[in-house]
Amino acid sequence: MTRILLIDDHQPVGRIVSLLLQEGVYGAAKLEQSLSLMEGLRAIAEDEPDLIFLDNYLGDVERFEPALERIRMATNAPVVLLTGLTMEELGLDELPAGLDGYLSKTDLSVASIESVLHRTLRNRHAGRGGTASSSV
Repeated sequence: MTRILLIDDHQPVGRIVSLLLQEGVYGAAKLEQSLSLMEGLRAIAEDEPDLIFLDNYLGDVERFEPALERIRMATNAPVVLLTGLTMEELGLDELPAGLDGYLSKTDLSVASIESVLHRTLRNRHAGRGGTASSSV
């Protein structure tokens, strides 16, 4: 079973992601949501996930970069940025080092989640970092 950790301070996002996972081929995946970076780090320490969805803004950190740095010290699990902002709005031309993918909250669908999960997990199992992204 694929274990996914969602670090996002908005509970409705977790419900939406959970419903979309259930409808797709990752229906057996276990989704756990942490509402803060600190809660997410505790969850990683207790049971390392196969993949992490990370929100851009959390209550205890303002941007994803410091959160990503702390997560990278705790795990090698792939991290996908899950945000309502476009890459351009984030001021990014490409994924920063340490991120394995990007997924837009505004375009969440079964297809977009499955696409980024498949590419990210496949790249990780193949021993490569990924550049999986989707805003479909």
